[in-house]
Amino acid sequence: MAKVLVMAGDAAEALETMYPIQRLKEEGHTVHVAAPKKKVIQTVVHDFEPHMDTYTAGRAWPDNPAILREFLRLLNPVPAR
Repeated sequence: MAKVLVMAGDAAEALETMYPIQRLKEEGHTVHVAAPKKKVIQTVVHDFEPHMDTYTAGRAWPDNPAILREFLRLLNPVPAR
């Protein structure tokens, strides 16, 4: 399978970053993420508000590490034997 490099950084759209990574992994590709600095990337969710002319950006992941670990565990289930 192919080796894939995904470039991302802070304020990247969460869905546009995480969905391709997960789908590529599901297909058996090796995925690496490149960012300006070696750290946890803070993704965001852009949302349109009816009273505003443009979108707002909110943090995509909770500050609680336990919640994030559980979310990531659910995204990466153990393969069937």
